[in-house]
Amino acid sequence: MIMSNQGTDDHIVERNISDICPMESPAVQGEVSSPPRTIQGGHVFFGLRDDTEDIVCAAYEPTKEFREVVSLLQEGDEVVVVGSMRNEPATINLEKLLVLSAPRAGNPCCPDCGRSMPSSGKGQGYRCRKCGRKEEARKPSPGVLQPGAYQVPVCARRHLMRPLERGLHPILKSYI
Repeated sequence: MIMSNQGTDDHIVERNISDICPMESPAVQGEVSSPPRTIQGGHVFFGLRDDTEDIVCAAYEPTKEFREVVSLLQEGDEVVVVGSMRNEPATINLEKLLVLSAPRAGNPCCPDCGRSMPSSGKGQGYRCRKCGRKEEARKPSPGVLQPGAYQVPVCARRHLMRPLERGLHPILKSYI
């Protein structure tokens, strides 16, 4: 019997952003630090921050509907990105995305006293009834992103990537 590492995710290594080397396939847990932006050609980029550094993550046009998932991310979302590290410019080319938390609903909490801030009216922001602090109105959420695992479509997968249908690799299971 011939053994192969194809379709196993055995190429994935857990890393902090500051420890990633070019040509590695890191799994990095972090927070979305800048919202996704789509450039001409359909590529989607966003910033990711962990305790050590910031990096840019990319979902390129050939990943088709996966880019739609990536474009729903917002600053503050807690995610694990999995992909290949590009050297110049330093970018993680996404293969998988684990969304750990993506809070969207509810009024903001007051940063001073921690209480929920009710709306002051349409487009007028929020005001804390306890301490009087005001916050600007939020932009409406472009869509709902559910926590879970997402992957690029079959046409964009590398031969080493394990399909989600076969379950998560033990490294990725540890995040959920």
